[in-house]
Amino acid sequence: MLSSNQPKYSTFGGAASTVHPREAASWFSQVFLTWCTPLVHLQHALNIEDIWQLEAANTAESNTKRFLTAFGRSKSVFRACANVYGAWFAVAGVLGLVLRLLELVGPIVLQKIVGATNDRASSHLYYWLAVLLVSKVARAILWSHMVMLEDILGIQYVHIHPFLGRISCVCRFVGGLKGALFQRLVSKASVQPGEVPDLANVYSADMDNLLWASISFNNLWIMPTQILVISYLLYQELGVAAFAGLGMLVLSLCLGAFISTIQSKAFDRVSTARDDRMQAVKETFGSILIVKLHAWEQKYLSDFALEMGHVWTLMFSGAISIFVLWASPLFVSMTSFAMYTMVLGQPLTASKVFTALALFRLLQNPMSEIPDNITAVVEANVSLDRIQEYLDQADQPARPAPAVTPESEDTVIAIENGTFTWGDDGGAPILKNVSLTVSRGDLVVVHGKVGSGKSSLCMAI
Repeated sequence: MLSSNQPKYSTFGGAASTVHPREAASWFSQVFLTWCTPLVHLQHALNIEDIWQLEAANTAESNTKRFLTAFGRSKSVFRACANVYGAWFAVAGVLGLVLRLLELVGPIVLQKIVGATNDRASSHLYYWLAVLLVSKVARAILWSHMVMLEDILGIQYVHIHPFLGRISCVCRFVGGLKGALFQRLVSKASVQPGEVPDLANVYSADMDNLLWASISFNNLWIMPTQILVISYLLYQELGVAAFAGLGMLVLSLCLGAFISTIQSKAFDRVSTARDDRMQAVKETFGSILIVKLHAWEQKYLSDFALEMGHVWTLMFSGAISIFVLWASPLFVSMTSFAMYTMVLGQPLTASKVFTALALFRLLQNPMSEIPDNITAVVEANVSLDRIQEYLDQADQPARPAPAVTPESEDTVIAIENGTFTWGDDGGAPILKNVSLTVSRGDLVVVHGKVGSGKSSLCMAI
């Protein structure tokens, strides 16, 4: 009854016994993703046995090895990630740029259709409608492939994607980097010089920031390109009046960059305070009696209040940034229309109004997202330094060969005149002339007053 033919769980399983459907799919199936049809046709809530095994290139084991190999050569998290995943991130960026530019087909077709309707010339209407249809179909196909590529790379993680508006899974990037963090956890020395980031914060908050910045980095060159193209189209519609709106745009971006600087400093303080709080919580759980005896509760509360002050600064600056950047498209359109009609004295036709409003609407997303992406990259730079600091910790010293040969086979631990010190910097010995023999089956109790070296002895063993 307990026997089963299903594969048992393992962290690093062997290679997949069957070929993944995507690897054996034809070019038509690759383009239109029809290789997913058997999974869709199951028509029930998916169980673990319904899911195909991961391709070898998408497993955590494979990506951890690739990342650690690149990290061993460069000793830099950024260069290692760029070396292993940089080409695919560039492909995702190109797909994102094409998707952004395909959004501009709608306003162009709108201008042509409204103009043809006003002129009562319908000869080219079907042509432009066909162009709109083709662009929408092409965008849907490219959008699906970009979703799959970003799922594989792992750059959509616990965040809402600007195109998709949903939460996605991760494979390569997350598997490789988190695998490297766990490798360092089991191989680092017990005591490190200075303070190092806490793994819980590095694994959660810092990793989230780094993942979100991975797609924000592409947006930092995609969105300015989109803004330049939209600005050119606005100039074709409104002439020099478009420059008034662009001036308002530049002003809002400068203000957003200034606010992003404030957010970055606040985020750095919040990260430092979070590490201090986690350390304080660990120490409190370990020595709550000492905290109570010395009445240190107010000291801990003051530290928490300081952290909350940094959090309030971060949230307040973010609220101001959201207000300014979501209101800026309204100011841009008002400024452009006012200059076009009141200064240049030009009449606003239906074609110009609808086209300009559609273009200004397309400006809203890149305008509002650029500061967020700048902030994400700046915050990720802080998180990248923290991850780098964690991975740069010293390794455990090589285990020496036993200097004592136990006289009895039942002896499991034997120390004779041992001398131990923390680290390998030649510091003063902490334990001297330690002799200890523990046989198999012994119940051993290490007893002593606070600071006598009980924990040091256990760490030495």
